[in-house]
Amino acid sequence: MGPLLKMNFRYPVLAVVLAIGNLLPAAPQMAVTRDADGVIHAGDSDFRIVHWNKSWSGTLQNNRSVILSGEGGDNISGKGIRRTGTFNVAGGAFRYAETVQSPAPNRLDVEYELDSDTPVPTAMVALCATFPADTLLKRTPKYNGKPFAIPEAFDEKRFQIWTETRKLNTLELPLPSGILVIRGRFSAMWQDNRKYGENNAQLRLCFLPEMNGGIRHAEAAFSFEMCPYEVIPLDLSSAMNMGFKDECADDQKGGWTDQGPDNDLAMMKPGAQSMGGITFRIVDPEKNQGRSCIALRGRQREYFPAEARVKVNGQGRTLFLLNGLAWPPARNQVCGEIEIVYADGSCQRVELHNGVDTGNFWFPSPLKNGVVVWENMNATSNIGLYATGIPLKNQPVKELCFRSRGTVWMIVAASIAKTEMKPELAGPIEIRANAVWGAIEQDNDVIPGSIADFSNLLDAPAGKYGFCRVNGDHFEFTDRPGIPVRFWGTNLTFLANFLSHAETDRMVDRIAAAGMNIVRLHHFDQEYAAGTYCKIADFMERRDRIDYLVAACRKRGIYLTLDLYTYRFVNGKEFGYPDRRLTPLEYKALVLFDSRVREDFLAFTKSLVEPVNPYTNLAWKDDPAFAFIGLINETMLPDSVERSPLLQKIVDRQFAAYAAEHKLDVTPDNRNTLRERFVMEKTRTSVTELAEEVRKLGIKIPLTDLNVGCDPRIGIMRNDLEFADNHMYWGHPTYLRKLWQPPVAITAASAAGAFAGGLNVMFPARMFGVPYTITEWNFVDPNPYNVEGAFLTGAYGALQNYAGFCRFEWGIVADRSKMGGFGFCNDPLQLLAMRAGSCFFLRGDVRSATTAIPMQVPKVLPENPGWRRFPEVMQRLGLLVKTGMLVQGSPIPAGTRAFIAPESMPDIDGKPVFSGHFASDVLTAMAAGNIIPARLIDLKKGRFTSETGEIELVSTQRSLKVATGRSEAVLGDAGTEFHGKFARVKIQEAFGAVLIAARDNRPLTESRRIFICHLTDLKGDGMRFLDRGMSIVDDWGTDTMLMRRGSAEITLKGGAGMKLYACTTAGKRLFPVSTPPGGDGGISFLARNFVGDQAVCVYELTAE
Repeated sequence: MGPLLKMNFRYPVLAVVLAIGNLLPAAPQMAVTRDADGVIHAGDSDFRIVHWNKSWSGTLQNNRSVILSGEGGDNISGKGIRRTGTFNVAGGAFRYAETVQSPAPNRLDVEYELDSDTPVPTAMVALCATFPADTLLKRTPKYNGKPFAIPEAFDEKRFQIWTETRKLNTLELPLPSGILVIRGRFSAMWQDNRKYGENNAQLRLCFLPEMNGGIRHAEAAFSFEMCPYEVIPLDLSSAMNMGFKDECADDQKGGWTDQGPDNDLAMMKPGAQSMGGITFRIVDPEKNQGRSCIALRGRQREYFPAEARVKVNGQGRTLFLLNGLAWPPARNQVCGEIEIVYADGSCQRVELHNGVDTGNFWFPSPLKNGVVVWENMNATSNIGLYATGIPLKNQPVKELCFRSRGTVWMIVAASIAKTEMKPELAGPIEIRANAVWGAIEQDNDVIPGSIADFSNLLDAPAGKYGFCRVNGDHFEFTDRPGIPVRFWGTNLTFLANFLSHAETDRMVDRIAAAGMNIVRLHHFDQEYAAGTYCKIADFMERRDRIDYLVAACRKRGIYLTLDLYTYRFVNGKEFGYPDRRLTPLEYKALVLFDSRVREDFLAFTKSLVEPVNPYTNLAWKDDPAFAFIGLINETMLPDSVERSPLLQKIVDRQFAAYAAEHKLDVTPDNRNTLRERFVMEKTRTSVTELAEEVRKLGIKIPLTDLNVGCDPRIGIMRNDLEFADNHMYWGHPTYLRKLWQPPVAITAASAAGAFAGGLNVMFPARMFGVPYTITEWNFVDPNPYNVEGAFLTGAYGALQNYAGFCRFEWGIVADRSKMGGFGFCNDPLQLLAMRAGSCFFLRGDVRSATTAIPMQVPKVLPENPGWRRFPEVMQRLGLLVKTGMLVQGSPIPAGTRAFIAPESMPDIDGKPVFSGHFASDVLTAMAAGNIIPARLIDLKKGRFTSETGEIELVSTQRSLKVATGRSEAVLGDAGTEFHGKFARVKIQEAFGAVLIAARDNRPLTESRRIFICHLTDLKGDGMRFLDRGMSIVDDWGTDTMLMRRGSAEITLKGGAGMKLYACTTAGKRLFPVSTPPGGDGGISFLARNFVGDQAVCVYELTAE
């Protein structure tokens, strides 16, 4: 990863949540405005232009991509303010013009025009916004009066929903704050991002003309108007009998449920408030004789009134009550009744049921007819109130009567909505220690030899078997030929590469104890050259520290890798680019396009690899503890050319010379295609030449480059490399205001629920015939499911027989640290989860598939846009068998039974070729043709079982199950059950992951020492989210870690006569655990992750 935010637009869905500003909760507003970046703010929604080129590399409209000649603009009579400028996109640039006028505060009219003298490669230009799926499902949008909505459940064949195109169209979007009406010249499309694990859909208002290819002109016109919902807050003050604040429990006066100051509603603020999009009037107790709510009788509060009657005045379609229960009855039992008296004398009586219409104000959760619209926390519990909807006759209402049915029922407010509407879930949410979350220590110094010490999986010292080399699709050592080796580890970033000797020893001990046998020295080159952040002024001290790190890793059996350039800043004046400092993006490309920059690169490399390390007596180039090397981190060609005017100028000049030399017939229509091919070929040959130059410095280990990208173009350029490397993230953060600062948008979805999301994008990009590594990956905090990352990566990495993984990042060296996105070195749950990958992948517990189904790619891509991205079915095939790509002419992998292609093709080497737009159709055809056994797939349930039978993923249940001889594991939501050959597990209360692994390398059924861990979710104390879905972090909280309370029933078919101990995350035994017989001579126990205040994630089962 580069030092700045990585924006990846490789696929039609953006890798980050596009226009996520509209997910930021805000007070309802009716104004429609345009900001300095050209973003249209309509109520709670944000719209901006996105241009996608033919490879679906996207450019967002902002103040870096759209350069305006002046914000003042010119007045165009009758149309408003016209602004002009340049829209720089991937593959070219448009002359940009927008005309904006605001006839009213709730309306904005905008016209856009994009023009270019030469065709700009374009798949789509659209004005885009992203909306929560829940919002769209609660209220049906309409397009020209007809329903225009995503399906209730995700349907692959309705992933993209298009509308017809007319000269004038009207789109109505019912949102939490009102109905957004958009009129104008456009076509519309929903993209259902639930396909990618996101709980949202993206609206694309497409420019005209619609064209997939090169365009010179595109235009669109929009009129945005926000129309408010009409809501009438009712006055219940005369019927109220209690306040919000209660100073003394059980004194039959005061506030709320009369349970004292630790369990009241003292934090409730009076006044008109929007809760879930509904305006409620909260009574000020100071102005109503201390009374601000109705509290009705129940068995625990016999002195409360049984009913409350109040005169009201209102008419509409729905009555909404802001309410909750105390001491609720059984689910579905009647808890209260409301009588509605209309002006004509008629009455309507409605019963409310616990768990359906309303519920306990402690730990509120969404109900069928009760939406949690307000949440907070008192000294006792998480608390909240429900908005309960009651349909009305749409006649004037004159009186309401609330009656208890034996349950303490509290009503805070009531409102009548004049139109049909549904409330939204509440936010924000703040995490605090309570009955749901408990504190866990960051105790990461593992006790040597303890059950948590996985360092015995390492083979020390590193380099003992000679240099790493490539043999087919795996690495091996020169002095141990024929035995494949894998690498499982982490990235050391920034300061972690330059610690004191004592700090370094402590760090590498922790890494080894987690079962990791490689570190990637990353983001170190600027520090090495200048000490920018580490503040170590003396170069020799910096060199000494990193040399000591190399020796410390070597001693423990930890191998090393690095990229020779990551983000070192260089003055362009040295290379003929005066008055500028080359950006990392520019330097990475210029190494391949400018010999002067290449010489600087080689000189820096020489300074790294030639000095003799005094702690090993070896130069880095001669040290077999270095496993492999990447030349440049994330070159991002050819797309990066279009992101720098300097690079565009250099490439244009070189392309012109190339075209003249090769007598190419360059026309406006084919120029972009020919220019891209030139950049690809130049990149491929330059990388090969650069590797040869680096090799001349005496480096003996495998070299690679182009370590980011998942499309066939990148694969073609990787074809000549010794091995292929790539990077991937699940839930890469989006910084909504300031880089590296909250608010931060993250993915709060399960990767298992998205068919191994993040990792599955890596499946097609694997290059058959050479080792495949992923030296940068992470499932990013604070995703509530992120412990699944190491389980998924380790299991499927082994199934695919990949060669290595390095998790990003190990960059914080303090004993305690806040959560903050990428770092996992002080996250006790993530560190424990890494041991799953150590077992599945490094130890080799999970067997590799023997069947291969690749995609064969021509050396020159056809013009058909389908060849510029991998068919989606490959993301599913990787859950079953080996898949990946090979360039035409490369040897066909052993075990190949069929091929994948983006279009219909004849057989290859006598084997069938499958194509199709929908993964489900292709998989069905493969099963029918017996290419893949039908028993391995259940498309309805989203179940995929690996051909080895060891891995099962069920996307609809967000579950993963792994069963091998030496280890078994399960992860999933509460209720998930696992029946392995050795263990039975049932996850309870909350999402959890359980790993059971033999520590003596025997089969589980014979093992005399077994490691068991039970993991849930981790948050920082005081961590604050702006939304109930916990996808927007507003505050990371303190360095006190809180773990989600949960449990798992575990039964083992063995262990009789052995002892079970609860342990700390560092492996210290806490206390013995009772293990009643579990049948089959085994044992059973309840793994509860808190015993009192003591966190328990780890267990040791031993035959001592």
